[in-house]
Amino acid sequence: MITGKNSTPQRTALIYAFFGVLWILISDLVLQLSPLPPPFKYLIIETLKGWLFVLTSAGLIYFILRREVKSQQEKQSKINYQAGLIKDVSSALISLDLQFKIVSWNPAAEEIYGWKETEVLGLPFNEIITTEYIHQETAEIALQTLIEKEYWKGEVLQNRKDGSIFPVLSSVTYATNAEGEKVGLVAVNQDISELKQAEESLRIAITKYKTLFDNFPLGITVSDDAGNILESNPTAAKLLGMPEDEHKKRVIDGPEWKIIHSDGTPMSPDEYASVRALKEKRKIENVEMGIVKPDSSTTWINVTAAPLPLAGHGVVITYSDITESKQQQEALRRSEALLSEAQRIGHIGYWEWTAPAKTWFVPMSCSRFWKFHFRRKAAPFHNPPSPPWQAPKIGNTCSSWTNPSLPIIAIWIMNSASS
Repeated sequence: MITGKNSTPQRTALIYAFFGVLWILISDLVLQLSPLPPPFKYLIIETLKGWLFVLTSAGLIYFILRREVKSQQEKQSKINYQAGLIKDVSSALISLDLQFKIVSWNPAAEEIYGWKETEVLGLPFNEIITTEYIHQETAEIALQTLIEKEYWKGEVLQNRKDGSIFPVLSSVTYATNAEGEKVGLVAVNQDISELKQAEESLRIAITKYKTLFDNFPLGITVSDDAGNILESNPTAAKLLGMPEDEHKKRVIDGPEWKIIHSDGTPMSPDEYASVRALKEKRKIENVEMGIVKPDSSTTWINVTAAPLPLAGHGVVITYSDITESKQQQEALRRSEALLSEAQRIGHIGYWEWTAPAKTWFVPMSCSRFWKFHFRRKAAPFHNPPSPPWQAPKIGNTCSSWTNPSLPIIAIWIMNSASS
């Protein structure tokens, strides 16, 4: 098969010569076999040979040229289409010869680098663009890779016409002719400045999130949309009494959890704040629950859970340790109960008077000393009727009190005579 840029003329010439020789041989054979007298026979045959040869040659040439013209039109249409694509692409398309001189420079290259095509054609690429290789690569390594693999791709830093430096994702390959010979290089360069800025912003955001997540004083747990635990922070591991790896093996409504109500009764999974938030698709706040640890100790936590609007994610759960607060509340409740019982047994009572508001406060446990009955444990009221034996003393004390910002508290012991 004949190939190359001169294949069309050669093919046309060979076909024409073949049919010409074939016509001569056939016409001579017909002439020899003809029964006509020689002079007249030769005259007629030669005339017919000439006309038929001319007509046949014209038809053959027309057919060959028509095919070639149609093929060239198809090729040109393809070239025009590819040229339109090259013009419209957002990446810089740069063609170089084997001496690295610029052969073509598309509009995107003009926009990215700042030079017009007329300013750079024929110039060595390295005289215009300086290239700094990153990721521990050098120009020698890149060239060696291109020679061995006939392709190279990587990130580099290059300059614009104004001297500014910007990151580029570059792809370089060889350009070949119809015979497969290397005739140059084609580089596709993409400005990745915005991509790098987005990557840096994402890196900063992830670092902030990770730092906050790891050091936040509340326990944080994140689940997927099926309730499987994806991650938890160190505070969660401390509150729940289990390492993160063990925590990530569980689901939010798994049977491994031993959770109780404030009164000590078991809490069903449907009551968990996390499970409710996942099912109801809404925020569930301030649910108190006790986590019974493997050592039988109980950590009391206040839980808030909310749906996490990310694909494949379920809920984010935050919880704070309220164990100390619960213990203090229980201690206060016991102290109040003991005080009330001590007052009952020892017939001890007290009242409180606030000067600015002129308000009296009498605990329920002491109201019986004055024969008052209240429905609340402690009730403030105005101008209460004082006991007869204390009315003058109360009035004098209250009227002479010099620090009205502090209340007056009186304590008395009732004996059988006064009661």
